[in-house]
Amino acid sequence: MNNPLTFTVAPGDSYIQVVGIGLWSPLDIERHFRDLDKVLRAMRARQGFARVLVDMSGAKVQTAEAAAALDRWTGLAYRERDEVAVICTSTLLAMQTRRTTKIYCRAVFTEKTSAVAWLLSDKASRPARSA
Repeated sequence: MNNPLTFTVAPGDSYIQVVGIGLWSPLDIERHFRDLDKVLRAMRARQGFARVLVDMSGAKVQTAEAAAALDRWTGLAYRERDEVAVICTSTLLAMQTRRTTKIYCRAVFTEKTSAVAWLLSDKASRPARSA
């Protein structure tokens, strides 16, 4: 589908930044998570857990097939101690994200400043994963 689903992390950064634009195929999602998993493992080895900022402000509500792939791959990639802040500017995409991602410690935001502040804040105030 040629819409980017990418991530960046510089050595020593305290979180990984994922950016998703447009629509993705289940194969795009699989490739993304296979590559991301290596970086998540390295961050967990360094700090005991992974922090991820997922910017989906340029993404669209995904197809049922892509949503199912996201559900599957987030369940495989993320661990209980990982922390994920998701930026969604669309209410429908935010609803889909809450419903189709298996992430224990996740929060959804409408803008980056709040998402980063939450991600870097004290873990004591973190909500549990929604069902």
